[in-house]
Amino acid sequence: MSDGISDMYRDMERSEKAETYFTLLHDYLKSRSETDLAKLHDAAESVDSVSRGLITSRTSHSKRLSERIKALQSDDRHEWALVLRTCMDDVTLFQKLKELSPFAHTTIIFVNYGHGFVTIEGELKKVLTNLIREHDLETYDCDEYLVSIPQIKKRTTQIEWISCGILGQREPRTAKGKNNKKEK
Repeated sequence: MSDGISDMYRDMERSEKAETYFTLLHDYLKSRSETDLAKLHDAAESVDSVSRGLITSRTSHSKRLSERIKALQSDDRHEWALVLRTCMDDVTLFQKLKELSPFAHTTIIFVNYGHGFVTIEGELKKVLTNLIREHDLETYDCDEYLVSIPQIKKRTTQIEWISCGILGQREPRTAKGKNNKKEK
């Protein structure tokens, strides 16, 4: 048993080490140097060494490192979605990694239908702010706007399933709840 303060400290420690890991992942993907790979491996082991926290659990970055690198280098959209989702809160790191990804020239919006509520995150706020500012309008304080965007066509929208909160669900499901295996 541990106390909450120690658990929160481990959460903060894991977050700092994870930021270093993802920064070094970016550096390695750009350089592909053995020196950067060694630094990346050390950073992965450092994140993995932190025991469970209050809201975070142990990671296994070092065990999956070579698998992750191969997937990212081959533009595996699912692996890139996982990496970008993890780094979303660090705007600079997110942008640097996004530039290397197959999503480089897109606007990324993360949609989470967890526990009966929908959470929308990603670059949507930036897109909407820019659209409003293009009309020379303020984007802070107590201003409220309706933004009308032309209809998005199904054939031009790309959706990448990330995960499901249902234990054991390892693939996307159709709207009727059936498994939806994607052809690769």
